Amino acid sequence: MRTYYSAGYKNMEYLIILIILLLISIFLEWKYRIHLYQSKKERLWIPIIFFIIGVLWDSWAVYRGHWNFEGQGLIGIKIGYLPLEEYLFFLIFPYFLLTTYRFFKKEIYSPPASYIAQLTYPRQPLSQIFVPLCYDKLHISLTL
Repeated sequence: MRTYYSAGYKNMEYLIILIILLLISIFLEWKYRIHLYQSKKERLWIPIIFFIIGVLWDSWAVYRGHWNFEGQGLIGIKIGYLPLEEYLFFLIFPYFLLTTYRFFKKEIYSPPASYIAQLTYPRQPLSQIFVPLCYDKLHISLTL
């Protein structure tokens, strides 16, 4: 059975997803004190570089007919060849990726020294034991 959104939310699907990603990123950066940039200059220029490259790439692809942004899920505002949501994507998504990468690098890739003891005598929930195991398998596969 298909579920249909009301007309207002149906045209804002892409924008809602971007807002959720932005809120997750802001929360992770605030809660875990993740610092993505060393200076205000980096905080300004790195997103601008992502933005320019993304806009040029997508505009060229739409112009050449490789893909388009027609249909539902968009609010309907276009600037040049691209919808407003796509411009926001180039600002929000790199921020989301960098934030989540730094979160996982900080939290998962630095397992506690006592994780071997947890494996031999587990009194912790399985989720706390499974993460270091994933790290070992990932580390082994990357080094082979």
